Order: sequence, then structure tokens, then C-alpha cells
Amino acid sequence: MKPIRLSIAGLHSFRERQEIDFAALTETGMFGIFGPTGSGKSTILDAITLALYGDVGRAGRNTQAILNHAEKRLEVSFEFAIGAGNKRRRYRVERAYKRGQGFSVEHQASRLLQLEEIAESDEDGLVVVAEGKNPVTQAIRSILGLEQSDFTRAVVLPQGKFAEFLQLTGSERNAMTERLFGLEQYGKALFDKVNARAKQVEADYQVVVANQAGLGDASQAALDAAQAAVQKASAELQQAEHARVEANARLKVADEVRRLMTEREAAIKAREELAQLADEMAVIRKALARSAEANRVWPLVEAWQADCAAAKEAHKRLAAQLDLAEEAQAALSEASLRRQREQARRDALEPELLAKKGRLRDAEDIEAEWLTLKAELAAVKTASDAALSAHATALSEQSAALQAVERLAADRMQAEASREKHTVQPETRQQLMQLREAFVGWKERQASVRHAREAYAARQAELRSAIANYTSVAAIDEQVHGEAQQLRNVAEALCERAPEYTAEDLSVARTWLGQTQSRLASAKAVEQELADLQKRLQAAYRDYESQLGELTAQRETAEQLAQVYRDLEEARQRSVSISETALIRQLAARLRGGEACPVCGALHHPNPAVGQSVDETDVVEWTIDDDAALHRADAAWRQADAAARAAETACVQRQTTVQMLREEVDRKQAQWASAWEALQMCWPPADVLFKFKAGSQPADTESWAQFLVDLDAALAQAADALAVWDDEHRRLAERQQEVDQRRLQLGQQLAVAEAAQKAAEKEELREQAVLAEAVAACERAKDVLEKRMAVLSIEPLVDDDIAKTEAIVAARLRQLDEDDRAAAEAQRIIARLTVQLEEAQARLQQAQADVQQRELAVREHSLRMEQLEEAVAAREAQLAQYTGGASVAEAKRQLEATLADLQAASERASAEFEAATERAQAAKQAVTRAEAEFESQSKAAETAQDKLQAALAQSAFATIEAVADARLEETEAQAIADKVLAYDEAVRESTSRLADLEARLNGRSLDEEAWRNAQADAEGAEAAYKTALQTHGSRLERLQDIARRQQRWQELEEQRVALEGMATRLSALQSTLRGNGFVQYVARDQMEHVARQASERLGALTRGRYALTLTEDGSFLMRDQHNGGVLRPVSTLSGGETFLTSLSLALALSAHIQLRGQHPLEFFFLDEGFGTLDPDLLDVVISSLEKLHLERMSIGLISHVPELRQRMHRRLVVEPALPAGRGTKVILEKA
Repeated sequence: MKPIRLSIAGLHSFRERQEIDFAALTETGMFGIFGPTGSGKSTILDAITLALYGDVGRAGRNTQAILNHAEKRLEVSFEFAIGAGNKRRRYRVERAYKRGQGFSVEHQASRLLQLEEIAESDEDGLVVVAEGKNPVTQAIRSILGLEQSDFTRAVVLPQGKFAEFLQLTGSERNAMTERLFGLEQYGKALFDKVNARAKQVEADYQVVVANQAGLGDASQAALDAAQAAVQKASAELQQAEHARVEANARLKVADEVRRLMTEREAAIKAREELAQLADEMAVIRKALARSAEANRVWPLVEAWQADCAAAKEAHKRLAAQLDLAEEAQAALSEASLRRQREQARRDALEPELLAKKGRLRDAEDIEAEWLTLKAELAAVKTASDAALSAHATALSEQSAALQAVERLAADRMQAEASREKHTVQPETRQQLMQLREAFVGWKERQASVRHAREAYAARQAELRSAIANYTSVAAIDEQVHGEAQQLRNVAEALCERAPEYTAEDLSVARTWLGQTQSRLASAKAVEQELADLQKRLQAAYRDYESQLGELTAQRETAEQLAQVYRDLEEARQRSVSISETALIRQLAARLRGGEACPVCGALHHPNPAVGQSVDETDVVEWTIDDDAALHRADAAWRQADAAARAAETACVQRQTTVQMLREEVDRKQAQWASAWEALQMCWPPADVLFKFKAGSQPADTESWAQFLVDLDAALAQAADALAVWDDEHRRLAERQQEVDQRRLQLGQQLAVAEAAQKAAEKEELREQAVLAEAVAACERAKDVLEKRMAVLSIEPLVDDDIAKTEAIVAARLRQLDEDDRAAAEAQRIIARLTVQLEEAQARLQQAQADVQQRELAVREHSLRMEQLEEAVAAREAQLAQYTGGASVAEAKRQLEATLADLQAASERASAEFEAATERAQAAKQAVTRAEAEFESQSKAAETAQDKLQAALAQSAFATIEAVADARLEETEAQAIADKVLAYDEAVRESTSRLADLEARLNGRSLDEEAWRNAQADAEGAEAAYKTALQTHGSRLERLQDIARRQQRWQELEEQRVALEGMATRLSALQSTLRGNGFVQYVARDQMEHVARQASERLGALTRGRYALTLTEDGSFLMRDQHNGGVLRPVSTLSGGETFLTSLSLALALSAHIQLRGQHPLEFFFLDEGFGTLDPDLLDVVISSLEKLHLERMSIGLISHVPELRQRMHRRLVVEPALPAGRGTKVILEKA
């Protein structure tokens, strides 16, 4: 860390802003800050600590009375750099305060900025790191890694702090060393990490042990038994799957036949529905044909109607154009008369108006002169009024200025008297400052005594607690030892009454039971299904024989009805043939030459037909009753034929059902034989089963069922007994494990309690020594305070009453501040009144001169106003002759308006005449076009009518109304046509679909019962397959579960062993780190290095006489080499010896400090001690400090010793503040 720039304003004696350029001061490595006592040298160090930490160490409550008595605001700004190479950063910290109540100040703003270089610019960019008092202070601590107390003991050493580190007690020095050297990570932080890790390891260990206990039986025998059960279930699953595939195939064929038969019935029904719509479709087709013919004629109808409408519209337009032409001609006559009138009016008035316009040009010049004179008169009048007002104001100001001069002179005399009254002598001020410092020191020592007593009492309580804890842990350890012996006795008794079988035996028995129950269930299911199938086969065969007899009867009935129909049809054909021959002969007999034939319409008949002669006996009359009988015979025959075909289909279905049931019975018999063989293979069972149930091999399924029920009950009873024993054994094992673990923990706790008791005894002795030292330091501070109070004639302390003493000191300091403020205020008033008095005298002289000047101006303005008023009156009389009292511009505007109206009216009348002429001509042309259009449209209507009459004559329509009635709307016609097409397509599709279904059925049929039987067989096979699959899945899942649990137990065992070793190592670490001993060891090692280097520097400064020694508790002793190496406490050193020793120690400490553990310290401040050295020793000290520049260290010295000032090449001279004037001023000098 290296300072760059410091800015101070309003702090202590600094009033105006002062800037210190440390970059220039540290060019030669060492510099000095010089000035008389009380000039403000130490305030520079106060400004640095205030900027960094927001506190001033030597101020009451850290910030009281730090604001200059004549200022209301305090500002400090400190810029510094830290780091090395490309990691070096520059920061600026800014703080501002304002005056509060009494001596206090109020925080206004704090800000920490990081300065970044901007490319191609000499300026720096600003990045806000933190804002606010506490955030900025916390950020500074994070960047530097130092507390304020560390900073003022090892980096910036103000007055009264120089020898503090040398005289610190062991615990305080250890705490400071821990922060300075970044040892926090080896103290409580590391101890907390180890504790947290130990707790986590213990928790993990308990979890692993619990998980092992919760895994259950995971032995190799259980795994082998599970594998055998899976293999057996796999074989049963394969058989069930084969049966399911066959049943599903048969069901698929039955579903296909059933679906095709259903579709065939639907197709027949659809064909019958389409036949019923044939007559309706014929009517629709005829309507479509008439609509098509009407659509061919309709365009001619529309054309004739359009031409007629166009002719009517043309006639209307012709009449309208004739009316418009008459109106245009009347408007033309009127416009001609209006043009003549306007032209005559213009010729009469225009010459006189132009002459008057010329006269108005002369009046404009006169009016301009009148306006100019009038404006000048107004301006002169305004100036005259202003001059009169200014004259009165000047008289008033002259009187006021005279009164102000007299008042300010009296006020200044009063302020001078107040300043003399409140001015405090420098000796008194210095005595009061010393009193404040002595009181603060005594108060701090009192607090130290109080804290030391509290710490000593706490250590005594800790010692008592440690002793009680050790005694309690020892008693509990003895009790747990006895409990462990009792548990071992219980365990031996439990092992003697263990069951003769194991959980593995039970598992094997239950596995065999499950397999056998599954096979028995399969065998019983197949046996029941076989019996059901045999019953269904017998019923199906009886149904087939019945249906076969019905088919024979239906065929005979259909053949008889078919013969009746053929006989009637033959009689009808014969009757029709005879009737046609007779009709032909009658027509041929009626033909005459030249007459039209009624059949073909021909007039000539060269070859008339000659029918054969018919015997009247052969003529059979065919009546309506005969025709009805023929239709009835046809319907009866068709119905009987359909019934015969249905009977044949039903017979085929019954035959197919019988065949399928026979095949199913054969398959079920084979399946029953296989299931019974598989069941018999289960015997004999494993020998372990006879531990639970004895017996011989069952002969049938009922015997098997009873044997398995008895075995299941026996296994349940054995499992309950084994579970009770296992539960007792498990609970006993858990209790033993808990007791063993508790014994291990108690052993560790006993060792920890013993170590804690010893540590507490040591800490109690150390705190007792600290308390004694604090009491002695407090007495010394009290003596100093009483001496300072005696100098100021203040009564001595009574009963060490801090509050009363603080009130006395605060009252005296408050009186000092009040006097300073009153004197400063009086000085400010004097300065202000002096300036105001001079200004008032100047204003009085100026007011007297203004009065004379204003009187002259009033007389001049009055004379000029009389001259201008006469000239304005003359010009007004001349203008009245030209304009009659109006303005020239108004008269000219009226004249111009009249001329413009004459010209516009004339031009408007001419334009209206021309427009009327054009409209009349356009109207005539429009009449001509309308006449031609009317004639053309009339001819077109006649032509369209002729074409329409010809088309109607050639069509089937007589009138236009008939054509319109026959036409269909396009959407309606399209819908009807689509309906006809859809009907035709449906007829074709129905016929095709029915033929396709007949071909696909190929004579096959199936009744509802046969389909249900096939479905039931498939469902049964599917259920058997699912049962086998579930059994296989459960056994496979059990196998996988046992394998996983076995693998998991091995993994947990490895984790348990590893965690047990880790817990042992962490316990040893906890013992080592407890009581902050490790940090003290590292801190002592660091301090030994510091003490060794400090001794080397001290030996060089004292010519080998003195050296520093570090005691066991971390305190310093001085070794006097010239007196046989005798040791003595550092408190016995003289002022010069203390300075040299503290300087050596501070320089050695600064050399070892690493800010944030990585950045070297680059500067060092000293603010006392050089006055205690003789000239020779001073020369040695300065030479030693100059050598530090070679170690990249900048040294700042604050002193008033003349010899020291002469040795410095860079000096910062501090000039003291002036009484009631400017504040402290700093000047940089270079030698």
C-alpha cells in the first residue's frame, strides 16, 4: 500500500481545503512533516485514519470535536495504491461530515472509488466500489486486511500510540498478530471446519450402519434360490405364451368371419333400400332434362329483356337532355344582360377613384411625419416621467446611505469589543487539550480494567465448568461400562434358544410353496376348462344334427314352390304370344293406301304382315287374378329359396363350431397332461420342507391342495417365531452397538474434558495477570489526569466517578469551543462590517452625484416636450383635409377595395357569360347523342324479340313463363345431379360390395355361440399368460432386489471402514486445534522472526547494547548486553530507550506485514519520540531510516526538531492557523 494524495478541509485546525501530494513527497524514500506545536501535523494522520476507517483515535467517541470551530462541514479524501504488477489497483476514499449538537458531528456521505486508466486519455475512470459509512469501512478492511487498531499500531503511529505494541499483553498481541499476518484461517475458522467435518463423518457413519441393518437377508443362498425360481417361472411363461398365440389366432379367424357376415347383411339391406328409390330417381332425371333445355333458351330471354330495359333508359335520357338544353339557353340570355350592366358601371366610377388614389399618396408623407413626431413626443414624455422618478429615488438613496454609514460604524465597534472578550490564550488552550487527552486515556484504562475483571470472572467460571464436566463424564463412563457387561450376558442367553431353522430355510420352503401353488392352480384351471369344453362339444353336435334335418326340409319345400312358379310362367308366355299374333292381324287388315301407319307413320304399305291363323280353342285368357297368382308364386319360391340358403349357412356354421370344439378339446387334454406332469415333478420337495410339514406324495389335485394349505399354515407359524427371535437379536445388537459407540465417544469426551480443564487453569492464571496489569495502568492514567486538572484549578477526582469527571471536562472544553466560536463569529462580523461600511460610504457619494444629474435631466425633457406638441398639432390639421379624420391607410384601403370590387364584378360577369355559352353548346351536343342512342337501342330490342320467338318455336316451351318455371337454380340443379350420381354410384358400390363379401366368405359361416366360445378361449389363455408373466416378474424382481442388496451391503461396508478411519483422524485434529493453541503457535513463530529482526535493528541503533527477547506468554523483555545480559521488563525503559526499542519493533513488524496476506507494506509514519534523542543517537536513527528506502519502504516523520528538518530532502511544512483567520496551510519544500 502506498499513499498518493490526501485532501483535508474542516478537520481540526484545517479550514480551507489543503492537498498533500504524497507522490512528490515519497520520491526520495523518506520525508518529514514539520511545523510548530499545535500547527496541525498530527491532524494529517487523523485525516488518513478518518478517511479509511471513519474514526479519529484520539477524539472523544472517535469523532467528537474534530470539526473546525469556524466551519460547518468537514471533508477528507485519501487516494492510495495497493498491489503489484498488473494486479496493482488505485482507490480513492471520500468522507464528509457536518456539525451536529455540541461537539458531535453527523455523517453526510462516504464513498469508495476505484480509479481505472482510460485508453488514449490522461484522465482516470471512476468505478464506485461502496457507498455509505459502514459499507465503505467494511470494504477498506477487506482491501487492507487490517483493523483500525492494527493500522495505528503498525503502519501509522500517531502520538501516544508509538510504544503501545511493545507494551501489549500476550493475548492482545496474539490477536493483533493473527490479523496482521492473516492467521484467521488457522484459528477458529479451521477449528469450525474440522468440527463440522467430524459431525458430518459421524452422521454419515450412523447412516451407513443403519442402511446395512435395513438391507435384510442378502446372502448367496438366498440369491441362488431366487435364480432357480426365475428359471422355473420362465419355462411356465413360455408355455402360457404358446397357448395364448394359438387361442388368439383362432379368435382372429372367428372375428373375421363374424365381421364379414355382418357386413353382408348390411349390404343386402342397403341394396333393398336403393331399389325403393328407383321411381324417385326417374322423376328427378326428367326434371334435370327440362331444366337443361330451358337453360339453352334462357340467355335469349335475358338478352331481349336487357335490350328492352336499355331502350327505356335511352328514352328517359333523351327527355332529360332536352330539358337541360332549354335551361342552358335561358341562362345564356341572363348572363349576357348581366355582363352589359357591370361593364357600364365600371366605365362610370373607375376614373374618379383613380384620381382620389393619387391625392392619398401626398397624405401618406404627411402622416409619416405626424407619426414620427408623435412617437418622439411619447418617448420624451416617458423619459421626463422617468427622470422625475429617478430624481426622487436618488434623494431617497442619499438619505438611506447616510443612515447606513452611521449604523455600520457603531456595529463594528461593538463586534471589536466582543472579540477581545472571547479570545483564549494559547497556553490555556494547550492545557485544555492535554486535559482532554488525559481524561480519554484514564477512561480507556477504566474500561480495560472492567473488561479484564469480566474476562477473569469468565475464566474462573470456565474452570469450574471444566472440572464439573470432567467429573460428570468419568461417572457416565463407569455406568456405561457396567451396561455393556449386562448386554453381553443377555446375548449369550439369546443365542442358546435360537430356532433350529433359518430365514433361508423359510425362503426355500416358501419358494417351493409358491411354485407348487402356481402349478396346482394351472392344472385345476385346465381341468375345469376341459370339462366345460366337452359339455359344449356335446351340445354343439346335437345342434348340428337338428340343423341338418331342418336344411333337408327347407330344400324340398323350395323345389315344390319353384315348380309351381315355372308352370304359371309358361302359361303366361303362351297367352302373350297368342294375343300378339291376333293384334298384328287386326292392324294389317286396317291399313289403307295413302293413310299413315299407326306404328311407323309411313303412307305406303308394300309388305303388310300376315299373322298365322290361331285356333280359338288354343286361346287362353290371362286375367288379373292369374297375374297376381304368378307374383305370389314367385315371392313364395324366392322366400323358400332364401330360407333354404339360410338353413344351409346355419348348418355349415354348426359344423364349423363342432370341428373347432373337437380341436379345442384335444388341445386341452394335451395341456392337462402337461400341467399334471409339471405338478408331479414338484415332488419330492427339498429336505428342509420336512422341518415344517411331513407327508407323502398327493394322488390328485384335491390332495395337493390340502397338503399345500397345511404347509402354508406351518410356514406362517415358523416365520412368526423366527421373526420374534430375529427382532430380539436385532434390538440387542443395536443396543450393543449404541453402547460401544457411546463408550468410544465417552473416552474421547474424557480426554477432551481433561485437556479443557488444564487449558482453563492456564487461561485463569493468564487473565489474573492481565487484570493486575490493567489496574496498574489505570492508576497511572489517573495520576496524569489529576495533574492536568490541578494545573487548571479543577477539583481532584472523587471515588473515580467517570460521569462526574466527564461532565467537568466536557464543560471546560465546551466553554473553550463557545469562546472560540464567539471570537471567530466576532471576527467574521468585523470583517463583514468593514466591507459593508466601505461600500455604504461609496454608495453615499454616488447618491449625491446622482441627485445633481437627475435635476438637469428633468429641465431638458420639459423644454423638448413643448416643441414637439406644437409640431404634432400642425400635422393633424393637414391630414384632416385629405382623409376627413380617418387614417391614410384606412382611406387608401377603402379606395382599393372599391376599385377591386368594380373590376371583379365586371370580370365575373364576363366569365359567367362565357360559361353559359359553353353549357348551351354542350347541351345541344348531348341531345344529339341521346337521340342516336335511343334509336340504336330500339332496333336491338326488336332483333332480340325475333330471335326469342324463333327459339321458342323450336323448343318444348310455348311461353317465357314456361321456360322460367322449368329452369332450376344452378346450386339446386347441381345438388339434384349430384344426388342422381350418388344414387348410381351407391347402386354400383352395393352390388360390387355384396359380390366381394360373398367371395371372401367363400361359404363360411359362424353363429354367435361359436364366436363367444372362441373369445372365451382367448381370454382364458390371456389370463393364464398374465398370471405366468406376473409370477415371472415378481420372482425376477426378487432376484434383482437380493442382488442389489448384496452389492449395496458390500459398498456400505467399504464406506463404513473408511468413515471409521476418518473419524479417528478428525478426533486427533480436534484435540490439536482446541483452545486456539495452533494459532498461538503460528503467531509466536511469526513474532520470533519479528523479534529477531527488531533485535538486529536495535543492536545497530544502540551499538550492540540492547536486544529483545520473547517470553513464553508472548511478552517482550529487554536484554542489556553491556551488563552481563541481564533481562528487565520494557516498562522500566527510559523515554529514549523506549523510542529506540519501539522504532526497531515497528520497523521489523512493518517489514513482515503483508496486506491481505499478499501485498507488501510500502510506507510507514512516525509522529513522536525524536526529541528524546541526543544528537549522536539522532544521527544513527536517521541513517538507519534512510537505508529503508533501499528496501522499497517510504518513511514519513512528524517532528519539530530542527536537526531532523535539515536532514530531509523532501519536507512538508505545516503553517499554523491564524486566530480568527485562515486555517492550517501546508507547503511542499524540496532540498
